[in-house]
Amino acid sequence: MNPTEAVHVSSVYGCQQLPWVMRNLVEETPDTYSWGDAAEAGDIAMMRYLMRYNIPCPNIRKLLQQAVDQGRDRVAVFFLTPEHTFLNEQGNRIRLGVLPFLDRACRRNHISVVRGVLALSDSMGRNPTDLLTRPTKTLDSTMKRGWLQMVGIMVPRMCQMTQDSFCRVAVQGNLAMCAFAISHLNEPFDTKLVQAVGQSGNLDIVQLIPLTTANDAQTLLDTAMVHGSGSIVRHVLSTHPNLLPSNEAILDACGRGSFSTVSMLPNSVMIPQMCMRASLKSNSTLLIFELHRRFAIIYPRFKYSVNLLRAAIKSGKSDNVVVLFECGGYKSLPTELHVDLVEHNCREALQVFFQLGFPVYSQVTLLAAARNGRIEILGDIVQHFKPDPQETQEAKYTISLHCKDKDQKILAFKLVSTTEDFANPEVKRTKTAE
Repeated sequence: MNPTEAVHVSSVYGCQQLPWVMRNLVEETPDTYSWGDAAEAGDIAMMRYLMRYNIPCPNIRKLLQQAVDQGRDRVAVFFLTPEHTFLNEQGNRIRLGVLPFLDRACRRNHISVVRGVLALSDSMGRNPTDLLTRPTKTLDSTMKRGWLQMVGIMVPRMCQMTQDSFCRVAVQGNLAMCAFAISHLNEPFDTKLVQAVGQSGNLDIVQLIPLTTANDAQTLLDTAMVHGSGSIVRHVLSTHPNLLPSNEAILDACGRGSFSTVSMLPNSVMIPQMCMRASLKSNSTLLIFELHRRFAIIYPRFKYSVNLLRAAIKSGKSDNVVVLFECGGYKSLPTELHVDLVEHNCREALQVFFQLGFPVYSQVTLLAAARNGRIEILGDIVQHFKPDPQETQEAKYTISLHCKDKDQKILAFKLVSTTEDFANPEVKRTKTAE
């Protein structure tokens, strides 16, 4: 049996038979590697045995750091106990001098290890701030995981709470962590902190901070407006009745599709006309309807232009195209927009317009679908539109020229080829005669 096996036997028998095992069964003399085996296994009895018989432990600092990082508190305490003596390979006593770093122990929530090392640091008169190599990163990581107890150990003894750390945890919306951070913040509130609270979407966090100036309230309102925090917008509007979000915030909110916050604004608010175009980039048809309702009140002569409809098509969202077409009361659909609908893959919108009687399935859109590889739209077109032989050949040529994907090209050829029987007059006459 070697010392490594002895460590295993020792741990199995609760370390009660270790002296007998070492005396009668171990064939090899324990060496410096035995320390690593014992520390890894957390076998304190074997470590005591190795220390008693003066087995050198030259890599004690490495073993201590590993024990701290991995949360093996009993091993860490054993190495850190002042009464314990460890020797190097020359037989001289090793003085630790420098305590282990606690970054990983904090990030892994090894509370007992951190407390033990801190207690030893106090007894040695050391500065606890030296126990972290990257205090800000370690604090942020611990706060992000929501380990409030560990954060309470770290702040303010090992590191300080900063504005940036508060901002990062505020965005996550952790109320308890934010309350702790605010109580230990050693810097005054500024715009950056108010913005972080507005992004959190948590009204309880908002009520933790003092809005000392009108500028703070404006910043909070604008931030909540942009990020769709309806409860915060309602709170600020009720506590500051003369305050309204800025035009830039409203425009940004429309671009993000924040229907909940836009709908809270009084009907008299002069929402910028650009908001309609901005809302087309979002996925909120409710917002488009809401802006249409408001524009009917504040801009009775607002013009729903072809360019606005083209902007909706370029968003690639069929629902937005159909809703805008309905809100704008469009009577026609220019041919160039047929091609735009195909290019931007607005298949559902094409289907709706076809049902409304617009000739969106034509030779023009057939070639556009072939050119852009829109296989599903191509299938819809050949199902409802029967081109003549020349148009079919032109579509095939377009497919061969533009389709790079082999499978896509084969499928497109098959779809177009199904129209040949209907387009060929001879075949058509033969089938009619039959």
